[in-house]
This record gives sequence, C-alpha cells and structure tokens, in this order.
Amino acid sequence: HLSRKMAVALMMAVALVASTQQQQQKKHVLFVVADDLGRNDLSVFNGGISETPTIDTLIKSGIFLEQYYTFKVCSPTRTSIMSGRYAWKTGFYDMVNDGGHVLNFNYTMLPKLLKLTGYTSHAIGKWNVGGIVARSTPTYNGFESFLGYYSACQQDYYYHNGSCADASEGIFPIDMSFNTGKNISGASGYVGEYSTHIYTQRAITVVQQHVATANQSDGGIISPLFLYLAYQNVHLACGAAKSKAIGPVQAPCDTIDRFPLVQTDTFKAQSANMLELDWGIGNVTASYQAAGIWQDTVFILVSDNGGPLDHTTNAPLRGGKHTFWEGGVRVVAFVSGPLIPESRRGSTYSGMLHSSDWYTTIFEGITEGQMPKDTGPTDPDGFNAWAAIVEGTASPRNEVIHQVTNQYFNDSSTGTSLRIGAFKLLVGDPGDSRIISWPRLGTTPVPFGQSGGLAEGTTGHCRAQSGSGSRSTKKFCVDRPCLFNVVDDPSESNDLAANQSYAETIAMMTKRLAEAGASGPPLSLAYPYPPAQQAEMEKQICDHAVETDYWEPVDAA
Repeated sequence: HLSRKMAVALMMAVALVASTQQQQQKKHVLFVVADDLGRNDLSVFNGGISETPTIDTLIKSGIFLEQYYTFKVCSPTRTSIMSGRYAWKTGFYDMVNDGGHVLNFNYTMLPKLLKLTGYTSHAIGKWNVGGIVARSTPTYNGFESFLGYYSACQQDYYYHNGSCADASEGIFPIDMSFNTGKNISGASGYVGEYSTHIYTQRAITVVQQHVATANQSDGGIISPLFLYLAYQNVHLACGAAKSKAIGPVQAPCDTIDRFPLVQTDTFKAQSANMLELDWGIGNVTASYQAAGIWQDTVFILVSDNGGPLDHTTNAPLRGGKHTFWEGGVRVVAFVSGPLIPESRRGSTYSGMLHSSDWYTTIFEGITEGQMPKDTGPTDPDGFNAWAAIVEGTASPRNEVIHQVTNQYFNDSSTGTSLRIGAFKLLVGDPGDSRIISWPRLGTTPVPFGQSGGLAEGTTGHCRAQSGSGSRSTKKFCVDRPCLFNVVDDPSESNDLAANQSYAETIAMMTKRLAEAGASGPPLSLAYPYPPAQQAEMEKQICDHAVETDYWEPVDAA
C-alpha cells in the first residue's frame, strides 16, 4: 500500500501531467493569406497545369471551404479578418483612400483578443489595416512582432519600395518594417531578396524561437502560437523607376525556367510566383513539424479577394478582383492539419462563410475563448463556424452583405451586392464579366523573354508584364438588378431577375440591402483625419523618408 505522503505526491504528479497535457493541447493557429490568389491558379483545380503540390496536399488532407466570401479588394477583407466585422461596418466601404484609413482604435483586433486565452501572436508580410499612425500598426494591436509592409502594394518583390505622397518627385521609400512591441523601425538588410523568401524565413525563425523559449523557461510547456503570415504572392508589383521594376509579375529566373511549356512570359512568371508561394508554405509547415507542434496546429489558408484577370484565373467563376461577380468575392479558402477529423479530410464544406467569421471562429471555436461583451463600436458580424466546418453541419451564416450604399457612401462606379441563401442580388455594374481559365501548356518549349519578360542583369531577378486581354465592356445590372442562384449557377450565367416568380425575392433582398446601408457608419470611423490633416501627415512621412529611406508612421520617428 502507498503511504499517505506518497499517495498525495502521486496524485499531485498525475494532476501536473494532466495540467501539462491540457496546456499542450491548446491549438496553435497558422493563418496564411495569399494575396490575389485565383481559384483556378491551383493545380488541384486546373488539371495540374500549374505546380502547387504543397497547397494541393493540404487541401486534400483538409476541408475546402467552397462558399467562402471576402470583399472584392484586399484592405477591406483584411480589416474584416482582424475586426470580425463587415469592412463597411467599420466605415471602410472601399479603397477610396488607402493611405489614410485605420481600423478604428476602439475595436479589439484578433491578436489582442487571443491574448485573453494565453496566445502569443506574430504578424509577417502585408498588413494594410492602417499604417499612417503607430496605433494602427500590428504591434500596437496585440502582435508581439511584425516583419512586413503597411501598404496595399509594394513597388517590387526584391527592392520593397512603397509609394510616397509626392511620388511624382521620385520618392519611393522602402516599405519594410521590423517592429517589436512599441519599437517601430525600418527593416534593413533585405534589399535584393525575394519577399517570399524573407517572410518564409521569418516564420521559421518565429516558430523556432517560440519553441526554444518555452523549453527554456516554461518547463517545456509550449504556449499557443498564432502566426499571421500574409505573403505578397501573387499580387502584382506596382512598379517604379527606383525599384528597377520592368514588369509586375516577378519571380526568380531559375524558378521561371521550370516552366518551358508555358507559352507566355506572363504565365511563366506567374507559374513561378505560385510555386514560390507553395514552397514557402511547405517550408513553414515543415518547421512546425520539426519543432514538434504540427500535430497541435490548425492550418488556415485564404485569399483576400478573387484573382485579377490580367495574370490570375478564377474559372468557373465569373469576374475577378475589383468585381462583385463570384470570381471577385468567392475565393480559395481551406482548413487543414492533423487536428482535422479523419472522416472530414479531403472533404468540401458547402456552407456560406465570410472573412469576418474568422474572428469568432478562431477565438471561440478553435481557442475556446469567451467573447468579451465589448470588442468595439459595433457588434461582430462574424459567426463561430468551427463546429459546423469540422462536423459538416449547416453554417450559422445565411447571408453575406458585400457592399451597401447610404448617405456616407454612394459611389456610382461601384455596385452593391448581397447574398441570402442560394440567391445573390447585384445592383449596379459588378465589373469585368469575363471567365478566365489557366492557359493550356504548349507542346514545344518556349524560352523566357519572347513576350516582354526580362531578366535584371545577372541578379537572377526576372519580371514579366501582366496580360491585358480584351476586358469586358458590357455593363450588367444597371437598368435593373440581377439575380442569380449561385449554388446551382456559380458562373452567374442565368439571370433570374426577368422571371416574375422571383419578384418577391428581389424586393425582399433590395429591402435588406437598404436596411443594411442605413446602419452603416460615417466614413470618419475609418478615416479619422480630415483631408488637410492627412495630407500634412503624409508629407511629414515623406520628408522623414527622404532622410531615412524608410516609410514609417508619422509618429514613429
């Protein structure tokens, strides 16, 4: 028989082991955002023409989110992910003034929320949720560190330049920061290095340091990690003289050389850009495996909007980035990793989801946190869909309000859009209506450089022009709304609006759009600085950049 003292000691040891196991079982979250990724860009969907083996494998061992929606362009989508709200609910109706927007400071961003459940968070890559003042940057909103850029688009994958307010004067400071806590500073030593490689290596370093620190100071217990990895791929480089950009589709020359049967330089470079993204993700997930934490990790990949039609493809969906067609707002998204139930691996989830859902799904569903009563000026629009996804049950979401108009925002150049159940209503021109597929391979090798692509000396940097094609000029949904059943007709080929049997559906959805628009806040919620003040702030940023060669928030100097 055990003595009382030994029994107590054994009970304490068992309790300690149980406590340790419970803490170890907290899920790590690796959240990858691919920029402008088109649905038909992935080899799993285009018949193996492109090469994305890592992403394909993750999809085949995970759950593909078939009806996942975003906004039609990047910044509003990223705002939704971080806030759990429709972007227009935060005053960010569109990218009308990308340099001056912020997520209102009274919102609790996702990484700050995750601190409540013991998470350590790091951000890498594209931010674009605000950068004009320090308070809008990642490390002021819950992230421990940030290596990346603030803007929507860098000038070059290798030289990392951004645009200044007086860009006409040739000022293109480096938009690459390395921030920890309240310390904001330009990231040096990266000029000439492909951004995908920079962000991949930083992610690997974060994982290694996170595990090493736990092993040294926490008795081997690894605290949960939220890693937000927002690659530049496959967004075009904006292009500028100083950045030496001679083509916006950019990739290492030796990677481009792997695609001799791709017939145009645009898609040779795009194929390489896609493969570099895939390699990066593969190397990061391998680092999780090497660190021994992959088995406790939920992997999430999303695109921030549909792929642009000048270098990416979204078939069978119509349209692309900048449009409210399905190809612009219904995007690649999936969850994967060892924590996905075996019975659900390789499956497709057909429930409706939106980028705002990650806020609640990650915090309440994955980390099992309890949502505070107050996380901002408006209640979250997102739902906790984690159980629905992993169990394959009905989505808690039945509608997505893509865009509204009201007294604060009524841009005639953009339409409005709403989906309820299977039906999607479009009011006003949704944009370019083409359906673009990934081009077929040729039978004869074609060397790079035959259609505008150029190599930059002996650097190994290659760049190609983006394609143009014949942009659709026909306008739809202007004289009357369009109505589509996007479950049965995802390519939006059969407009039901002329059928009188759908008149009540159109009236109901039109009323819902008007009600939603009436609840939208003033633009000042997302643009707190009046135009004159913002212009002065941007001038100060540029003046400082002339001295330092780095773009930083106005109050970071």
